[in-house]
Amino acid sequence: CILMELYKQKYSDIIYSFDYDALINNPKKEIKKLIDWLDLEWNDKYMTPHLNFRSVSTASNVQVRSPINNKSLGGWKNYKTILEPAINLINDESKKIEKNKFVNENIYYQALHLHDNGKINEAKDLYQLCLKNSFSHIDIFLRYAGILFETDEYDSAINIYQKGILLYPNNVDLLTNVAIAYIMKGKFSEANTYVIRALSINPNSPFTNSVCASVLKGLNQFDKARKYIEKAITLEPKNCNFIIE
Repeated sequence: CILMELYKQKYSDIIYSFDYDALINNPKKEIKKLIDWLDLEWNDKYMTPHLNFRSVSTASNVQVRSPINNKSLGGWKNYKTILEPAINLINDESKKIEKNKFVNENIYYQALHLHDNGKINEAKDLYQLCLKNSFSHIDIFLRYAGILFETDEYDSAINIYQKGILLYPNNVDLLTNVAIAYIMKGKFSEANTYVIRALSINPNSPFTNSVCASVLKGLNQFDKARKYIEKAITLEPKNCNFIIE
């Protein structure tokens, strides 16, 4: 499903893909995987949902009273003729998506090559084209926003970082870099929001700790800032960029 793939790309950390056929063929294994993903404790009652006699008021009230069974496996085949136009449409659309993906991947790798060889403006145009074509890769956001940052286009850099964060909400580099962009604009409160999020994900990043110190200095919280600088130095003693002022 095209829409589902987009959701998975954007919300991969909160979507669990469940294979119904696999569930029926090996229920304990598949249910155990789901329970582990939900971070719940195992209970043998999960294997006998039909023995739960709580009230059910939906149309599935008969089904939930039945043990796990294979009666519905392949049931869709009874409607294959009716579904054929939709199946063909989905297959055609999938082919288009794969073709576009191939084209955009080539654009992306060309952008990386240009960027790595110092052809910044050409790379910038291709990064922009990738995003315009809805092709996303975390390096596009980091590199494209990085170019904008280096040319003092802080608002544009923040915009690109934030778009990346929507797709990769737990990426420490994106969160830390957008905080730096906000620092450059003197918006320390906004920077603090992102750097705290980054540290909640990886509290042992020397670079993020040093950025947090800069944010706190901007907020006139010098004692707290010193602690983060000291932690950054402890984590990475050889990095001379961590200077206590």
